[in-house]
Amino acid sequence: VPSGPQVGNTGIFALVATSTGDTSVTDTNNYAQLTVSADGLLGVTNTVSPGGTAVPGATLTYTVTGTVASGNPVGAVSNVVTVDGAARSGVLITDTLTNLNFTALSSVTATNGTATALYSTDAGSTWSATNPGSGVNAVAILVEGSGSFLLAGNTVQLVYTAQVPATALAGSTVGGSASARFDGNGDAATNELPETTTPVAVSTTVATVTGGAVGPSAFPQAGATGTYTLGGVTIARSGDTQTTQTDIVAGTRVTFRQTLRNTGNASNDFTLAVSGAPSGWTCTVNTIDGSGTLGTLTNPVTVAALTDYTFAVSCATCRWRLDSATPSSSTIPIVPTPAAARYKSSGAPRPPAPITRTRAAFSFCWPGPPTSRSTMWRA
Repeated sequence: VPSGPQVGNTGIFALVATSTGDTSVTDTNNYAQLTVSADGLLGVTNTVSPGGTAVPGATLTYTVTGTVASGNPVGAVSNVVTVDGAARSGVLITDTLTNLNFTALSSVTATNGTATALYSTDAGSTWSATNPGSGVNAVAILVEGSGSFLLAGNTVQLVYTAQVPATALAGSTVGGSASARFDGNGDAATNELPETTTPVAVSTTVATVTGGAVGPSAFPQAGATGTYTLGGVTIARSGDTQTTQTDIVAGTRVTFRQTLRNTGNASNDFTLAVSGAPSGWTCTVNTIDGSGTLGTLTNPVTVAALTDYTFAVSCATCRWRLDSATPSSSTIPIVPTPAAARYKSSGAPRPPAPITRTRAAFSFCWPGPPTSRSTMWRA
């Protein structure tokens, strides 16, 4: 539009349509009319940094900017928002968060007028000038001033930070949607469509993160406490360690429940195996149901994002001959089998003297040396 026309002048545009199949066929019966207006306009942009994908827990910075278009100023809308129960007038720009954890509103600025930061915990239904500290899912900037106080080229801006939730799944999106309300024609209202802008959205895709953790039953990420009973054996959990509290007969099998957690944000396959078992010990990884029944585990196991998988580690202890079939915490004579004869340089051979230990037989095997009555399995 040239600079000469006055407010209210109109221009008629003739639109011509030509057939792509036959260029001799045209349609000239189409017109458009433009009316010159003095209304001021406020354009809104919404950006996020850093760009690209983001991992769970990442902090993103959002910048929402309103810029007055060249030519005409804009001003306040009467009673544009209610803040802490009181109606306020001004230019308002809001940004509603989607799947984000708000952390802080870094700044609110305006070329002219007085800028106030606003917070909402109900997606903009109600507003407060005080940060509630948690649950914020929309932020805004209110700029108050007299008349058409924002001139061409003036800006209104709010900058805030938010975190991608730790539980955000791979491929999901997070972001914000910003819009503005202003008076562009001096009537202190937003009766005309351009005075309430179309929302401008920005989104970020959550990247895939893989990971896993294994720990004692129900505590895959350590911090274990309490006891449970499996196969008649009481097992105590502490940190990332499990310890039997029941006497174990050498040569028998002891089973521990273990929990695997897929700490990643996408479904993943895991291979479960035991490594580092002492010589003479036989350990297997098994499935286990709620009643403690073991089954054959087939690797790999598929575990959904941020969920747990329960399995069992079952180990057969070393075999030693005991003087008593039932070990106890008291002194137990233990004789290794077979007992080799010892010879002196003179005289008849004699068997070795009994070897006396205050630890149960299985403590010679795994892991050494636990105290009597206890077998330890470290996740």
